[in-house]
Amino acid sequence: MLLMFAREDTDDKTFFSRYDTAHPMSSHVERPFELDGMTWPTIEHYFQAMKFTDEALRQRINQAPTPEQASKIGSKWYRRPRRDWKKIQTVVMTRAIYVSAKCYPELAQALLESRGQTLIENDAYDYFWGCGRDKRGENQYGQVLMNVRDKLFAEQA
Repeated sequence: MLLMFAREDTDDKTFFSRYDTAHPMSSHVERPFELDGMTWPTIEHYFQAMKFTDEALRQRINQAPTPEQASKIGSKWYRRPRRDWKKIQTVVMTRAIYVSAKCYPELAQALLESRGQTLIENDAYDYFWGCGRDKRGENQYGQVLMNVRDKLFAEQA
């Protein structure tokens, strides 16, 4: 049997969407935080902006009125992300979530309360960040959340 998630030792799974602003672990929840010398309205704004080295484009993404618009700007087909993007994208997401969790106790608490659960980003069309339609995607967003959760838990000890 092919195992797709790193933490199969538990049957307790939490499925959610990173786009659902009602969910505390969403990358679209408006919780401004400072990272890399700028204040970012959401995790999504930071993530999209870090795809590029052009400061003017980063500013434009940062000033987008919604995370959806930040994503739209950052995902235009003609904008090529930085050369190392595929290598660093999970690190970028991890940094944003960790800093946000350190700034916002409700996010840290939601992560800590999920201990023992496999967190699964339930995006039917994203096989990298989500689990995909057939639930065999990489679930990198869930993996990042669980890694941040583990770090927060270790810091409490």
